[in-house]
Amino acid sequence: MTTPDLAVMANHPDLAGKTGGSRGIGAATAAALARNGVAVAVVGHDQAALDGVATAITDKGGQALAAPPNSTWTGYAP
Repeated sequence: MTTPDLAVMANHPDLAGKTGGSRGIGAATAAALARNGVAVAVVGHDQAALDGVATAITDKGGQALAAPPNSTWTGYAP
């Protein structure tokens, strides 16, 4: 899977973090955001499912990063 560099995503003007993004409505929302040009950090507890969602997004030309909920994002300022 090819994912964008986290530092680049942290400074991306159109970045969304989607919790619960590993399945169902969360995954559908992440995919819809990506289709509209938003880089998506897909967050959830099931790493394999997150990887699948992120791969599906990047395979269609979107930008996505699969992240467990306790990730530390250096360089990110809320």
